[in-house]
Amino acid sequence: MRENSYGRTILTSALGYGGGLALGGLALVWVLRLSFIRLATQAVPDSQFFIRLLMGLVLGLLVVGGAGALGGGLGGWALTRVEQIESPARFIRRSALSLGLPLALLSLPLIFVTAVVAFQYDPADRRPLAAITLFTFYGLLYGLLAGLFLAIFTSKLRQSWRVVAGSVAGFMAGGALVGLFVYWHEAHHFLNWLPDWLFVVWLFLLLGAGGGAGLGWAYHWLAAGAATKGERARPMPRWLRIVVLVVVVTAVFAITWKIIELIRIVPADLQTLVPINAQGSWWAEAQPLDSVADVPPVLAGGAASPWQAWCSPEGQVVVQTPTGEQETIQFPRCHGRPALAVAGDGNGHVVWYSTEAIKTTGVVVNDQSLLYESVRRNGVWSEAAIVAQTEAAVEPVLAADEDGRLHLTWEEGTAVYYTTQTPYDCTDPDLNNIEQAVYEALNQPPYLAAGEQLLICGHRYEALLFTPNPEENSRFPATPNGAFDAVAEMALTAQYEVLFGIMQWDRPTGTDSPGSTLADAIVTLYHRVKENPAAYPKGMTVRILTGNMPQLSLFPVPDHNWHVVEDLRAAGLPELVNEELGWRVEIADFDGRWPHMHTKMVIVDGQTVMAAGFNYSYQHFASDHPSGLGIDMYDLGIHITGPVAQAARAAYDDQWSQSDQLVCDELVGFAENVWRRVCVRATAVADHIPEVLRLYVPEDASSHAFPMYRTEKYLAGDAAVEAAIRAAEEKIDIFQVNFSLELLCMAAIIFQGICDYQNNALPFLEAILETVEAKQIPARILVEREPMNGAENRVAIQALVDELAERGLRDLVEIRFYSGKIHNKSLSIDDAFLIVGSQNFHYSAWGSHYFSLTEFNIGADDPQAITDFQDTFEYRWANSIPAEELMPSLRP
Repeated sequence: MRENSYGRTILTSALGYGGGLALGGLALVWVLRLSFIRLATQAVPDSQFFIRLLMGLVLGLLVVGGAGALGGGLGGWALTRVEQIESPARFIRRSALSLGLPLALLSLPLIFVTAVVAFQYDPADRRPLAAITLFTFYGLLYGLLAGLFLAIFTSKLRQSWRVVAGSVAGFMAGGALVGLFVYWHEAHHFLNWLPDWLFVVWLFLLLGAGGGAGLGWAYHWLAAGAATKGERARPMPRWLRIVVLVVVVTAVFAITWKIIELIRIVPADLQTLVPINAQGSWWAEAQPLDSVADVPPVLAGGAASPWQAWCSPEGQVVVQTPTGEQETIQFPRCHGRPALAVAGDGNGHVVWYSTEAIKTTGVVVNDQSLLYESVRRNGVWSEAAIVAQTEAAVEPVLAADEDGRLHLTWEEGTAVYYTTQTPYDCTDPDLNNIEQAVYEALNQPPYLAAGEQLLICGHRYEALLFTPNPEENSRFPATPNGAFDAVAEMALTAQYEVLFGIMQWDRPTGTDSPGSTLADAIVTLYHRVKENPAAYPKGMTVRILTGNMPQLSLFPVPDHNWHVVEDLRAAGLPELVNEELGWRVEIADFDGRWPHMHTKMVIVDGQTVMAAGFNYSYQHFASDHPSGLGIDMYDLGIHITGPVAQAARAAYDDQWSQSDQLVCDELVGFAENVWRRVCVRATAVADHIPEVLRLYVPEDASSHAFPMYRTEKYLAGDAAVEAAIRAAEEKIDIFQVNFSLELLCMAAIIFQGICDYQNNALPFLEAILETVEAKQIPARILVEREPMNGAENRVAIQALVDELAERGLRDLVEIRFYSGKIHNKSLSIDDAFLIVGSQNFHYSAWGSHYFSLTEFNIGADDPQAITDFQDTFEYRWANSIPAEELMPSLRP
């Protein structure tokens, strides 16, 4: 055999190992597609769960290991064709064992790591380093084990390091190629025409080619040394060996550290009970009366009262109680005579005129014209809240009627203004059967603080929000940025406060970023406050909370707070805080990781709220969006006005409190690397002015709305969703990106048969099946089909269908895969109750465990909301793919 060069050996080995692993991957795919493992495990009786589990694991390991062995055998054969290797047959066998055994050993843990990372990260976000880092790490682990086995089996001890080094370097390079290929495929639809099985073959080919190249280099080095009786021909220079060693060791440590950082658990500071602590009700918007004669009789005359109120010489409100005690309200100072009345609940209410206001920043101003109210509860007067703005000094008149309603009037010149306040009461709501079930699930001590009531009455449905946009036949108009435009419009209605929470805020790549829509609205708010501060007597607070989602990259990755600041800078916001205006923008990152924050919500003035499933991600833009980065990812949000906003505010405060706040003195005037240095970290505090803590009931309220918040420590959302499903009487329609069994069952993608419905179903799945069985009602389930979510969903779908067939219910449940990309989390029950929000039907969003995410849904009974949802669901359902077409094992 003629002498070979490094290049010839490396190329031959790369082709051998790459082609071998490609054939092994092809065999693996077809074994799984034909369900041989599943058929074998089903031969074991259901009662022998542990035997079935063991058989599924063993068969899965054999199949995976066999794929690796095929690659190792063909690669070893290729090496023996170009290098003088003693006992070629033995080398081929040992090469097969050395590649097959590590693949079998690593398959289970790597499936779990992939599932975890895939749930946090989508390659379509255009950042390749995360995918490259992940698969390079896989190559490192596989190359290390394969290299150790090969070194032990095929080389002398003092030469074994060369085999290990070549294997690690080669498979790391192959892993990097795999990561790059996955990134291109997902982000840029690279080779999108490839069928799933050929895509898998390509991955094995790239991994094997990289590893084979490294092994070819190592074995040629060994063979060259042996050919010269122990002295290497053309030895590698010492400096080059040192460089290679340093590069490999550095890469190993860097990638390993990044993976450790990715999976490190950081508990969040969350409450086990989430009190709402609302402070009374809003006054209705004041209306001018036609004449003084129209003043309600309850305000006329006025009988003597044991309560008295007056304005002291120092300008402080003084109230004398029926016991003769005098109590002082020190701020704001009063002008004229205060009005006082006792509501039906026995609490005293006092209203007075003042020219003072204290901004959210603590600055006191004296140029206002305001009516204030304070309420006496448990012997303490509340912080005064603004009732109305007036044109001049007025003297209010206040009275309570027999029903406990408060009536307030005042004169301004020749005009008479009148408003009312009705105590909020939802103690005996009129509910349908689904709502009653949810009400009973939530109205219990684990989820409701003592003395509080569920804030489900008195709501107005505003709209559904769509990404990238609603269908053409929808009653909702399309806008340039879809739901992001609707959120910006919500923010612009604020008079006091905007609370915004999002898991993911993508880094802006230009003026067309998702965050730019909200940033532009915030800048508009800033200029409104600056140009007309009298219209914003308390100033304005804007809070933006990002989710601290784990991020994988070889290089330091800033949290999403920096992305928020970049969008605000680009939009032209000059400052985060202006004390004189009472302007403050606070930005924080959730303090927990594993679990991180997964909620997507907006609350404005404590009056109106949006719960959604979409992140501030380019993926949710339309494919023809000017950014060029949209992929038409479908998602929903729901916008509701009413008291449920206070429950949402309490949930937001639970996540905001103790979070990691970013404090920056300046936003403009410096280069980025300079202004970042003037920013510091602080602990976020959930404080509010009293105006945004009041229950707001819109005048045209006609529906119920249910808050469904859940965290690792507070499982109200789980209980509510499960109760709603179990209360179904006619049908269940589910539109979900995720539809999974327990975390363990990710392994069932390969280790078929190790999971089933009986042992691994999550509560939502049990509720669906048991309700379908007990009431013989149909269910439709529309889920994601794309790579990782789709693979995970198929495991649960298979388990569900098997159980349905076992119980004779298969015809009642229809399952389809969405034809594009979805991120939706919603369901409709009996065309009578709708749930929209952030909670996936996924193990990360159910139960209490260390990776349990925060979620927020809203349940609503508004007929228009349900019609709007059903219209979009029917349209998407009609354009989806029956599960049987993609999963042949489901066919009868």
